[in-house]
Amino acid sequence: MLRMLYVSLIDYADVKELGVARKITGQIKAFGGLGYQLTHVRIENRDVYIDDYLLMTIKSKIDLFIRLPLKLNRFFKKSKINWDLVYIRKSYYTSLYNFWFSTLRKKARKVLLEIPTYPYKEEVGGFGHYLILLDNLAIHHLKSKIDYIVTTHPYDDIYGVKTIKIRNGYDFSVKKEINRQRQSDRIRLICVSNFNFWHGIERLFYGMVRYKELTGGHPVIELHLLGDGEEIPNLKNLQQELGLENITFHGPKTGEELERLLLNADIGVGALGLYKRNLNFLSSLKNMEYCYYGLSFIIGYDDMDLRDKPFVFKVPNDESIIPIDKIVNWFENLKIKETEIREAGRELYDWDKQIRKILEKIK
Repeated sequence: MLRMLYVSLIDYADVKELGVARKITGQIKAFGGLGYQLTHVRIENRDVYIDDYLLMTIKSKIDLFIRLPLKLNRFFKKSKINWDLVYIRKSYYTSLYNFWFSTLRKKARKVLLEIPTYPYKEEVGGFGHYLILLDNLAIHHLKSKIDYIVTTHPYDDIYGVKTIKIRNGYDFSVKKEINRQRQSDRIRLICVSNFNFWHGIERLFYGMVRYKELTGGHPVIELHLLGDGEEIPNLKNLQQELGLENITFHGPKTGEELERLLLNADIGVGALGLYKRNLNFLSSLKNMEYCYYGLSFIIGYDDMDLRDKPFVFKVPNDESIIPIDKIVNWFENLKIKETEIREAGRELYDWDKQIRKILEKIK
């Protein structure tokens, strides 16, 4: 059995991290299925665990950026385990983390760093700008301690380190019955996200206003927003300002509640505002979830994997109003079956296929 250390310093109990937590769980399951015995460094309710061992509780940013890397380094220095693979999921690091990464480098055959988003400086505000400065200092030293950077972006190297290019993935191994019932008088749109400014949902709001002016609002367009995020107050204010009906803010949903809403929707909504981050590509977890549940969906950027897929409606990557009348016409003429959408998603995004790309590269 091969030994692997997986490091992910997100808080699994944070509802804003639900999508990321599902991704990490899918990756870990795939690595395990391909022959790796995993040790997992993770945070849950501010408690830092190494598998089931409680290392410490984070009570402040000082704990996260100073005490935690020092305690991790001390723990792993004492460990007698040598790793076939160390897989670090990128978070914001200070230079103190490099002591720990140096220790891991000495004990590992291969060290990989996954960078979920790049460039990522446009994602942060406020205190986040200080994190970027500290992170840039740390990454200069970290890059000498890793063999490859794993990315979903089309870069051959990042920070001067060669990349392994994968897609984001999803666990398609569990079969869910899809028995979606269309309603003749309405089309139900759904967006599952941790809403930020670059999701561009306001474009959809303005589209709903124009659609009602053009068609009288038939069939009715419903929009269901699932999740939290800093953009939610702005969207609620805009809804009131525009006098829009049929928009429901559900908040974060998981488990059966989330499944019920996805199975009762007709069209998923992906990111519509990447132009605000000067990006035109995204490997989005929400799109994979839409595929899993047999949903056609809308995106506002280019994705080579989806260019020829009839169940994807692409709108321009700019601030133009979403043409809902055209979306309605596309959807009402869509012939593909929900099971075919799921199968197309499995072929593109199944985690086993993505992890095999990584393992093939590090043989």
